[in-house]
Amino acid sequence: MFSSTLRRRRFRSVTLQHRLGLEPMEMRRLLTAGLTVTPSRGLTTSEDGGSAIVRMALTQQPTADVTIPLASSNVLEGQVDKSQLVFTPANWNVVQQVRVTGQPDGVRDGNKVYQLITGDCVSTDPAYGGLMVKDATITNKDSRTLVAGATVKRTSGLKTTEDGGTDVFTVKLNYRPVADVSIVITSDNPGEGIADVGQLVFTPANYGVPQTVTITGQPDGVRDGTRTYHIVTGNTISTDPLYLGLAVSNVTVRNLDSRILVAGITVTPTTGLKTSELGAATAFGMVLRYRPTADVTVPLSSSNPSAGLPGVGSVTFTPANWNVPQMVSVTGRDDGLFNGDVRYRIVTGPAVSSDPLYSGRNAADVSILNIHRTDVGRYDGVYTGTYSGTVSGSGPINGPVRAEIRGGVITVSLPGTGDGTLSTGGGVDFSVSSGSVQGAVFVGRLASKTGTSTVTGAGTWTYLDLSGVSANGRWNVLRTGL
Repeated sequence: MFSSTLRRRRFRSVTLQHRLGLEPMEMRRLLTAGLTVTPSRGLTTSEDGGSAIVRMALTQQPTADVTIPLASSNVLEGQVDKSQLVFTPANWNVVQQVRVTGQPDGVRDGNKVYQLITGDCVSTDPAYGGLMVKDATITNKDSRTLVAGATVKRTSGLKTTEDGGTDVFTVKLNYRPVADVSIVITSDNPGEGIADVGQLVFTPANYGVPQTVTITGQPDGVRDGTRTYHIVTGNTISTDPLYLGLAVSNVTVRNLDSRILVAGITVTPTTGLKTSELGAATAFGMVLRYRPTADVTVPLSSSNPSAGLPGVGSVTFTPANWNVPQMVSVTGRDDGLFNGDVRYRIVTGPAVSSDPLYSGRNAADVSILNIHRTDVGRYDGVYTGTYSGTVSGSGPINGPVRAEIRGGVITVSLPGTGDGTLSTGGGVDFSVSSGSVQGAVFVGRLASKTGTSTVTGAGTWTYLDLSGVSANGRWNVLRTGL
């Protein structure tokens, strides 16, 4: 046990007593006030967190609070759990303790000595104010459990998933190296999982800071259940001889089959495609989601061959090319009808395969719009009106009339009542003028939108509104008569 004393104790004398104007009792109190520190020497801590406890108490009751500042002379070797002790007139004789904990300095430097610094007492009591307390000497021991090496946190129990699920582990060095230390990171099965870094580098400055490695599961394309693989941490590489070739723990990971990944056929796109009657083509792609155990053939056909046809009748995937998209071209066709734009589908039939996961599996059909041609002379529709007139002077014929344009040919029909015939000859032109047609029963092709033609014969008829027709091209009369 060590009992500290006042500096003034060295000058005990009658002269001092007279100089301070103290009574003998006060002088004795002044000279005996002190602090016990137990123990004050022989203390040890260790780099793996071993600690030492120092106990303190006053030797006599103060008249005011007494504060003792505390600190470590080397915080890299040991740290104090409190910055000061305070003794009051009420608890002056109650022992208070200070814990000093050893710190790993990261260097294999043997045992190191440092001090618990106890500052001069602070108090308005003259017996304690300025009282010097001897520092405690402590030895921080190199722990035999701390040697050069790398710590991997979480070497097992990690999980990833085939739909990209991730997991992490960390690596740090145990001791400060004198040069950079590298650790190569690889996967022993990249088809199941990969790491986001190929190498970790630790420096003397960041050696103790854990570095995180993220592992991402990979889809292997086979429904093979949970598979175990490893992230391999290579031996350390460094010019520091303590870190040259040290083994580092590998990490065990399980890659789980994802429930959202099932055997299937992906078709892209399935909508928004267009072809045209002029022969414009489009295309879509097909690919399998999982590797099959046998060839998979998908039949292809058109729901309307007159509108468009696929370039091939089927697509075949093998276990080798299952994940390579195959493109299917579709070409528009001219159906010869004035029926506007036509929507049709490329039908994907049930898959044919000896792999039970793919046999009979049906992919999505592809919707395509075939654009109607708008070149000269091509108009479609059915137009109706009312006929009123005479035929060959035989009398009036009244009733509905109908004109139909299909495939570039117009057929105009008059009612079948009345008698007589209409003879136009072989070269009569019919034209559309101001929304009307003059003529009789005929089948021909449009000649002109301008001007007015009169059919050779005894009568003239205006009966049909063709306001939707706007084209140029000759209409040759092919047949006349009622």
